[in-house]
Amino acid sequence: MGAYLGWLPAGVVLLVFAALTVRSVRRAAAWERDAKAAAAAAEAADAAAEAATVTATAAMSDAALLSDAASPALPVAATSNEASDAASDAVGDAAAAVERGEPVGAATCAESSRSAGHRPMATSAVLPPWARSVGTSERTYHGLFGGVARHFNGDYPLARSYWIHGVLLGTLAQMVLLWLSRASDETLTVQTGSMVVVALVLIQLSIAAWALIGTWRSAGRHTARGGSAGWALAARVMVGVGLVRLLAGVAETAPAMEERLAYLSGKQVAGGAATVTPLVGGGVLLLSGGINDGTAMALRSALLRHPNAHTLVLESGGGWVREGTRLAEVIRSHRLNTYVEGVCASSCTIALLAGQERTAGAMAKVGFHAARGLGASPSGGGRAGAANPADDSAFGQIYRQAGLPEDFIRRALSTPFESMWFPEFDQLLKAKVLTRVGPGGEWPLMATRFKSREDASAWLKEMPQYGVIAERFPTDYERALTSVWTLSQQQAIDQKLLGAARSELRRTLDRVRPLSSDALLIDYLALIQDQLRVLQERDARACVGLVFPYSASDLSSARLLTPELRSREQALILRQLREADPTVKPDTRQDTVVRIAQRAMAGMPVQQMQIMASEAERRSRPPELVCRAVIGYFDGLARIPAAERGAALRSLFAAP
Repeated sequence: MGAYLGWLPAGVVLLVFAALTVRSVRRAAAWERDAKAAAAAAEAADAAAEAATVTATAAMSDAALLSDAASPALPVAATSNEASDAASDAVGDAAAAVERGEPVGAATCAESSRSAGHRPMATSAVLPPWARSVGTSERTYHGLFGGVARHFNGDYPLARSYWIHGVLLGTLAQMVLLWLSRASDETLTVQTGSMVVVALVLIQLSIAAWALIGTWRSAGRHTARGGSAGWALAARVMVGVGLVRLLAGVAETAPAMEERLAYLSGKQVAGGAATVTPLVGGGVLLLSGGINDGTAMALRSALLRHPNAHTLVLESGGGWVREGTRLAEVIRSHRLNTYVEGVCASSCTIALLAGQERTAGAMAKVGFHAARGLGASPSGGGRAGAANPADDSAFGQIYRQAGLPEDFIRRALSTPFESMWFPEFDQLLKAKVLTRVGPGGEWPLMATRFKSREDASAWLKEMPQYGVIAERFPTDYERALTSVWTLSQQQAIDQKLLGAARSELRRTLDRVRPLSSDALLIDYLALIQDQLRVLQERDARACVGLVFPYSASDLSSARLLTPELRSREQALILRQLREADPTVKPDTRQDTVVRIAQRAMAGMPVQQMQIMASEAERRSRPPELVCRAVIGYFDGLARIPAAERGAALRSLFAAP
């Protein structure tokens, strides 16, 4: 039903145009009849004028003879004037006779003006104004602009106005303007290109309006030129259809023009203009912000100032595909490595793929989706109506040149523009988007951004856990903030800052966790078991580091966990911080803790029991063996009866 209602306004417009067209054709037919009558009147008037002229000449001859006979001059003049008046009366009588439909001839006119002379009368004095403009035009046109005006006034034949000016020239103009529009988008800046495209659209609308108006007017004069009223009606109906299509096109392109006007006024995409900041004495450059016009030039200028740069850190949500391609050319020409610590999405991936070595930190996110042209519809991938978006997208060509697998390209470009696909690290490594996944924080990015202690505090509070800690445990929060701010003042790399934040968080959690409810502690035990089994398959060292972290890098094992496990962990940590009850008093007596540990290790091999009991053993054994011992220990805790398990876990977590 909605589809039919959508066509209702167009139908109303067409009906109005049809009614106007029928009315115009009827008027044109009436004008043709009147024009014929007027032409007959003009012919009769000309005949009457000729007869009156003959009569006047004779009268003047008679007057001359009378003058020779010594008659007074005054009667001669009077006789001459009377002849002229009589001739005028004759012409008027002839015109009146024509209007009554009576035959009028030269004899009648001569009889009416037998004794007087008359001047010839112009035909235009008899024709009404509208009759003089029907048929052939009285206007004269010269040159190109004269031809433009002639079509606009409807003075060209209908066939020429419709087929040559409307169809042929309109189609050619649309093709040329479309080519110019695409060329401007490919070669000019977005702001300049938008200016050109807006101007081209206005020109196209002007040409369309000129063609439609001229054809409409020519159709109104078609019958007066001897043409068929049916063709005139058909032409005006098609003009009406063309106007409806023109209005629909204007409505369809209005959002695109609105977007063009926004960029024309200086709007940028994806976080504003990009900035290039030198790190580590200029050996590393940080590019952050949107990949807008001028980003590649900004990087080129930075490389001129820092020729020893070897790595480009990318932090961008994307931007223009064309500028991303230019940025990639600069990266390749200087043989830079690329690195992602935070987010690199959309056209930022073009720059990422240009690096010699392509590394992502532990918490990095690399995002892909379909491209969208400026002013185009955001839905779908590639060009509208394309059967295979991967074959029809600028991204598809770039990704193929970079050597990405076809299935990866299809998955990336099947993601709508308004969405984003963030593959897992193993997918990125397999597709060769990345050459390495690091622990993260390899460069002092945050230290560069922190201009004050408040900046460091704002960064900490971006972590939901620290938002709760700042509210419920301000002393712990101040301790963590001081640690992070001190390291940033020393221009420490991000890994050290993140390690300090995680260490302080772990310290707070170790103190708060025993204050949780039994049910929450049991849920946390189940989470640890699931995490250990996933890490055992992916990285045995990370499996050990989850329970016995020996370095800051051991605290970053979260990068190897599945998104579901990471979400569960964050939710449980937030619950522990929010629900901690200071009135809870765990049993931390030595004999209680030993008894619980013995129950957990019951049935474990002696070697695994030794590993769990001695840090020296854990450090000297292979991580695979230590990981199995850790999993066996937590499985033993899960075998404690549920009624006792919560209290047992509380005692273990609270033990020094």
